[in-house]
Amino acid sequence: MNSRPFPVHVAIILDGNGRWAQRRGLPRLAGHRAGARALRKNFKIFRQSGIRYLSLFGFSTENWRRSSDEVQGLMRIFLNAAQRNAREILDARARFHWIGSDDGLPAVLVRRLRQLEEKTKGEDDFHLILALNYGGRDEVVRAARKMAESTSSVDFAQWTWENFSRYLDTRHVPDIDLVIRTSGEQRLSNFMLLQMAYAEIFFTPTLWPDFTGETFQLALDFYASRDRRWGGGLISKET
Repeated sequence: MNSRPFPVHVAIILDGNGRWAQRRGLPRLAGHRAGARALRKNFKIFRQSGIRYLSLFGFSTENWRRSSDEVQGLMRIFLNAAQRNAREILDARARFHWIGSDDGLPAVLVRRLRQLEEKTKGEDDFHLILALNYGGRDEVVRAARKMAESTSSVDFAQWTWENFSRYLDTRHVPDIDLVIRTSGEQRLSNFMLLQMAYAEIFFTPTLWPDFTGETFQLALDFYASRDRRWGGGLISKET
């Protein structure tokens, strides 16, 4: 009897903070603070679920287009979260990774993120990947530049996916098995596009601040129901 499929790497697009606040007549930053609380509340659930890799989309390269007040408020929330959540991450024996560009981010935030990466680099049981100032297309451009700069001659025979993927921000983690997007929106928003090439995608109307273990279990059940073929097509079965 085949066991139910279970994901190794789950990625979550954290969406709906602004709408959560709007429905309550609150400013958008109140929604983002509620989103930070939701992450703290659910962290133990994620850690104990059995998945080994969890990627979270916190701030995209396109989010800089938001109002300066919202962006500055978000940076304060990220810095506060990096300070408050560091002990919980350490106590959970999780390895922390930050993916994205440091361009434009406050230097103190970059320093905190790098420090947390350094402090947890010896862990391997559970990996927490935070995408902050990240965009899938931006990652590809940066990776291509690094690959081009790493060799003195252009040998196109070396431009394989295996070689190229070593220059991605996610070179240390496996491809995504399950993507969860909250808030009811059904798009990928330039998030880890290459890494989710064969991922199952679960859309939920739940706004991120309202996300619970029950919602997460629904996503895991959805994944377990899928027939994953990685492009292999249908396999006929004799009856």
